[in-house]
Amino acid sequence: MAHRTQTPPETTASRGSVDAIARQQDELQVHNAHLEQLFENAPEAIAILRGDLRVQRVNREFIHMFGYTAAESFGHDIRDLLGAEKRTEAEYEFLRRALAGETVNVEAARRRKDGTDIEVSVLVRPISIESGETGLYTIYREITQQKQVERLQSALYRIADKASSALDLQELYKAIHGILQELMYAKNCYIAFHDPV
Repeated sequence: MAHRTQTPPETTASRGSVDAIARQQDELQVHNAHLEQLFENAPEAIAILRGDLRVQRVNREFIHMFGYTAAESFGHDIRDLLGAEKRTEAEYEFLRRALAGETVNVEAARRRKDGTDIEVSVLVRPISIESGETGLYTIYREITQQKQVERLQSALYRIADKASSALDLQELYKAIHGILQELMYAKNCYIAFHDPV
Protein backbone atom coordinates (compact mmCIF):
# COMPACT_ATOMS: atom_id res chain seq x y z
CA MET A 1 0.00 0.00 0.00
CA ALA A 2 1.40 3.37 -1.07
CA HIS A 3 1.81 5.94 1.57
CA ARG A 4 0.17 9.29 0.65
CA THR A 5 1.31 12.49 2.24
CA GLN A 6 -1.52 14.77 3.09
CA THR A 7 -1.08 18.48 3.23
CA PRO A 8 -1.92 19.70 6.68
CA PRO A 9 -5.03 21.92 6.69
CA GLU A 10 -3.01 24.80 8.17
CA THR A 11 -0.72 24.87 5.10
CA THR A 12 -3.65 25.05 2.70
CA ALA A 13 -5.24 27.81 4.72
CA SER A 14 -2.00 29.78 4.93
CA ARG A 15 -1.47 29.46 1.15
CA GLY A 16 -4.95 30.93 0.66
CA SER A 17 -4.07 33.77 3.02
CA VAL A 18 -0.86 34.49 1.12
CA ASP A 19 -2.78 34.56 -2.16
CA ALA A 20 -5.37 36.93 -0.65
CA ILE A 21 -2.64 39.24 0.63
CA ALA A 22 -0.94 39.22 -2.78
CA ARG A 23 -4.26 40.15 -4.46
CA GLN A 24 -4.80 42.97 -1.95
CA GLN A 25 -1.30 44.29 -2.57
CA ASP A 26 -1.89 44.23 -6.35
CA GLU A 27 -5.20 46.09 -5.88
CA LEU A 28 -3.48 48.62 -3.63
CA GLN A 29 -0.77 49.23 -6.24
CA VAL A 30 -3.40 49.81 -8.94
CA HIS A 31 -5.33 52.14 -6.60
CA ASN A 32 -2.15 54.11 -5.76
CA ALA A 33 -1.25 54.38 -9.46
CA HIS A 34 -4.71 55.85 -10.18
CA LEU A 35 -4.35 58.37 -7.34
CA GLU A 36 -0.88 59.33 -8.56
CA GLN A 37 -2.23 59.97 -12.07
CA LEU A 38 -5.11 62.03 -10.69
CA PHE A 39 -2.69 64.16 -8.68
CA GLU A 40 -0.16 64.68 -11.46
CA ASN A 41 -2.67 65.26 -14.27
CA ALA A 42 -5.14 67.48 -12.41
CA PRO A 43 -6.03 70.66 -14.33
CA GLU A 44 -5.47 72.73 -11.17
CA ALA A 45 -2.17 73.47 -9.46
CA ILE A 46 -1.86 71.36 -6.31
CA ALA A 47 0.60 71.57 -3.43
CA ILE A 48 0.68 69.31 -0.41
CA LEU A 49 1.99 71.20 2.62
CA ARG A 50 3.30 69.93 5.92
CA GLY A 51 1.97 71.35 9.18
CA ASP A 52 4.76 73.96 9.19
CA LEU A 53 3.46 75.18 5.76
CA ARG A 54 6.50 73.83 3.92
CA VAL A 55 5.93 72.22 0.54
CA GLN A 56 6.05 68.45 0.58
CA ARG A 57 4.89 67.86 -2.99
CA VAL A 58 3.55 69.70 -6.07
CA ASN A 59 1.96 68.54 -9.31
CA ARG A 60 2.72 69.41 -12.95
CA GLU A 61 0.19 72.23 -13.14
CA PHE A 62 1.74 73.88 -10.06
CA ILE A 63 5.11 73.78 -11.85
CA HIS A 64 3.52 75.23 -15.00
CA MET A 65 1.48 77.93 -13.19
CA PHE A 66 4.15 79.23 -10.83
CA GLY A 67 7.39 78.33 -12.64
CA TYR A 68 9.09 76.47 -9.79
CA THR A 69 10.30 72.91 -10.32
CA ALA A 70 9.33 70.26 -7.78
CA ALA A 71 12.88 70.37 -6.38
CA GLU A 72 12.80 74.18 -6.08
CA SER A 73 9.47 74.00 -4.26
CA PHE A 74 10.25 71.15 -1.88
CA GLY A 75 10.83 72.21 1.72
CA HIS A 76 10.07 75.90 1.16
CA ASP A 77 7.45 77.77 3.16
CA ILE A 78 4.56 78.34 0.74
CA ARG A 79 4.21 81.92 2.00
CA ASP A 80 7.79 82.71 0.99
CA LEU A 81 7.57 80.79 -2.28
CA LEU A 82 4.41 82.45 -3.64
CA GLY A 83 4.00 85.51 -1.48
CA ALA A 84 4.64 89.12 -2.30
CA GLU A 85 7.79 90.70 -0.89
CA LYS A 86 5.71 92.72 1.56
CA ARG A 87 3.12 90.36 2.95
CA THR A 88 1.14 90.51 6.13
CA GLU A 89 0.39 87.56 8.35
CA ALA A 90 -3.32 88.41 8.04
CA GLU A 91 -3.11 87.47 4.35
CA TYR A 92 -2.31 83.92 5.41
CA GLU A 93 -4.74 83.56 8.31
CA PHE A 94 -6.75 81.14 6.17
CA LEU A 95 -3.89 78.61 6.36
CA ARG A 96 -4.07 78.58 10.16
CA ARG A 97 -7.84 78.07 9.93
CA ALA A 98 -7.28 75.12 7.59
CA LEU A 99 -4.70 73.58 9.93
CA ALA A 100 -7.35 73.82 12.66
CA GLY A 101 -9.62 71.58 10.54
CA GLU A 102 -11.61 74.04 8.43
CA THR A 103 -11.93 73.81 4.64
CA VAL A 104 -11.18 77.31 3.33
CA ASN A 105 -11.66 78.95 -0.07
CA VAL A 106 -10.12 82.39 -0.72
CA GLU A 107 -9.15 84.57 -3.65
CA ALA A 108 -5.70 86.12 -3.50
CA ALA A 109 -2.76 87.39 -5.51
CA ARG A 110 0.29 85.12 -5.72
CA ARG A 111 3.73 85.72 -7.19
CA ARG A 112 5.31 83.52 -9.85
CA LYS A 113 9.00 82.67 -9.96
CA ASP A 114 9.51 85.31 -12.70
CA GLY A 115 8.09 88.00 -10.37
CA THR A 116 4.74 88.48 -12.08
CA ASP A 117 1.60 88.41 -9.99
CA ILE A 118 -1.46 86.34 -10.79
CA GLU A 119 -4.84 86.14 -9.14
CA VAL A 120 -5.88 82.73 -7.90
CA SER A 121 -8.70 80.99 -6.13
CA VAL A 122 -7.19 78.85 -3.37
CA LEU A 123 -9.03 75.89 -1.85
CA VAL A 124 -7.34 74.46 1.25
CA ARG A 125 -8.30 71.25 3.06
CA PRO A 126 -6.61 69.68 6.05
CA ILE A 127 -5.21 66.16 5.52
CA SER A 128 -3.19 63.61 7.44
CA ILE A 129 0.18 63.18 5.78
CA GLU A 130 2.63 60.24 5.92
CA SER A 131 4.21 61.24 9.22
CA GLY A 132 0.77 61.28 10.86
CA GLU A 133 0.76 65.05 11.33
CA THR A 134 -1.87 67.36 9.88
CA GLY A 135 -0.93 68.89 6.56
CA LEU A 136 -2.77 70.86 3.90
CA TYR A 137 -3.98 69.94 0.44
CA THR A 138 -4.00 73.23 -1.48
CA ILE A 139 -5.57 73.68 -4.90
CA TYR A 140 -4.86 76.81 -6.96
CA ARG A 141 -6.99 77.89 -9.92
CA GLU A 142 -5.87 80.95 -11.88
CA ILE A 143 -8.60 83.59 -12.12
CA THR A 144 -6.60 86.57 -13.45
CA GLN A 145 -8.66 86.94 -16.65
CA GLN A 146 -11.93 86.52 -14.78
CA LYS A 147 -10.91 89.30 -12.37
CA GLN A 148 -9.87 91.58 -15.25
CA VAL A 149 -13.27 91.09 -16.91
CA GLU A 150 -15.03 91.87 -13.61
CA ARG A 151 -13.00 95.08 -13.18
CA LEU A 152 -13.74 96.14 -16.76
CA GLN A 153 -17.47 95.48 -16.35
CA SER A 154 -17.48 97.46 -13.12
CA ALA A 155 -15.66 100.35 -14.81
CA LEU A 156 -18.10 100.42 -17.72
CA TYR A 157 -21.06 100.41 -15.33
CA ARG A 158 -19.58 103.26 -13.28
CA ILE A 159 -18.81 105.30 -16.43
CA ALA A 160 -22.39 104.82 -17.64
CA ASP A 161 -23.67 105.81 -14.19
CA LYS A 162 -21.51 108.97 -14.17
CA ALA A 163 -22.60 109.83 -17.72
CA SER A 164 -26.22 109.94 -16.60
CA SER A 165 -25.59 111.77 -13.32
CA ALA A 166 -22.74 114.24 -14.05
CA LEU A 167 -23.72 117.89 -13.83
CA ASP A 168 -21.26 119.02 -16.50
CA LEU A 169 -18.70 117.61 -18.93
CA GLN A 170 -15.70 118.50 -16.76
CA GLU A 171 -17.13 116.44 -13.88
CA LEU A 172 -17.77 113.55 -16.30
CA TYR A 173 -14.24 113.71 -17.76
CA LYS A 174 -12.68 113.78 -14.30
CA ALA A 175 -14.76 110.75 -13.24
CA ILE A 176 -13.86 108.81 -16.41
CA HIS A 177 -10.18 109.61 -15.90
CA GLY A 178 -10.33 108.36 -12.31
CA ILE A 179 -12.04 105.12 -13.33
CA LEU A 180 -9.55 104.50 -16.15
CA GLN A 181 -6.65 105.00 -13.73
CA GLU A 182 -7.94 102.04 -11.74
CA LEU A 183 -7.57 99.85 -14.84
CA MET A 184 -4.35 101.16 -16.41
CA TYR A 185 -1.77 103.91 -16.43
CA ALA A 186 -3.78 106.97 -17.46
CA LYS A 187 -1.71 110.05 -16.55
CA ASN A 188 -1.46 111.11 -20.19
CA CYS A 189 -5.03 110.14 -21.00
CA TYR A 190 -7.28 112.65 -22.70
CA ILE A 191 -10.73 112.56 -24.18
CA ALA A 192 -11.25 114.00 -27.64
CA PHE A 193 -14.38 114.41 -29.69
CA HIS A 194 -14.36 114.30 -33.45
CA ASP A 195 -16.95 116.30 -35.36
CA PRO A 196 -16.92 115.14 -39.02
CA VAL A 197 -18.87 118.24 -40.19
